[in-house]
Amino acid sequence: MMPKIKTPALALIAFALMLASAAVASDVAPRPERGRSVEPSSISVCFSGSDFCRQILLDEIATAKKSIFIAIYSFTNLDISRALIAAHTRGVTIKVVADDSQASGKYSKTQFLEDSGIPVRYDDSKGYMHHKFAIFDERSVATGSYNWSDSAENRNQENLILIADKSIAKEYKAEFDRLWETYQ
Repeated sequence: MMPKIKTPALALIAFALMLASAAVASDVAPRPERGRSVEPSSISVCFSGSDFCRQILLDEIATAKKSIFIAIYSFTNLDISRALIAAHTRGVTIKVVADDSQASGKYSKTQFLEDSGIPVRYDDSKGYMHHKFAIFDERSVATGSYNWSDSAENRNQENLILIADKSIAKEYKAEFDRLWETYQ
């Protein structure tokens, strides 16, 4: 009996290993895959309670060369907003889709980003824009429950996963593009 795999990243790795072992065990040429290709990825995981999650984001922002696309629910962290403005200043394309109810909050940094020339669009639907992800240079994705807030770092129980995989980044980029086009 196969053990239950609790995380998508581990499931992806297990699936890749299963395909590899099936290809070795069989003398029949494997069929071409359909949909997303399964390739080894670099995956980093962190949990709130230390500066490690924020540092992962700061490092990704600092090393981005072309683009950063962000869909975020709560964004109140000054360090992250300053890092984004610095990236924008050095020529990195940055776009943000944020939840309108959170963006109007006292500590929200979305207006700060807009005032610095970073385009921000707001989800004004009846529901929440509850995504929390960023795509860096269309090569990696940071995602999880982690809001870009001081509360996420110091009070809440949250997680952040960084996935360095172009095929996964492509899927997140498609979702970002859908959001960007929806909220003008």
